[in-house]
Amino acid sequence: MPHALDGRPLLARLQARVRKYEGATATPLAVDIALHQQSAEEITRLTAEVEAVRADAEIAAKKLRSAEICHLRAVNTLIDEARHSLAKYLPKGWPITATEQQ
Repeated sequence: MPHALDGRPLLARLQARVRKYEGATATPLAVDIALHQQSAEEITRLTAEVEAVRADAEIAAKKLRSAEICHLRAVNTLIDEARHSLAKYLPKGWPITATEQQ
């Protein structure tokens, strides 16, 4: 089964890794393990961030559905609230409204 990022079969990739480290000290493996661990931790952190954004979006959608029945101004207020609550997940200085983008 080919890897998504490499057209070579798994066995060929593993054999290449073995050849890469033949005769080497354990240092490259320790670095490789540390990098893999950091990647796993970052994936876990990003997964939690995505879940938090999804939960915020669900709450905003529920508020919007109930506000649409009430008043257009309430809808605009909720949209602004949603933008500002999601702003914490954006890079610093990233525009959150259409007017900020221009």
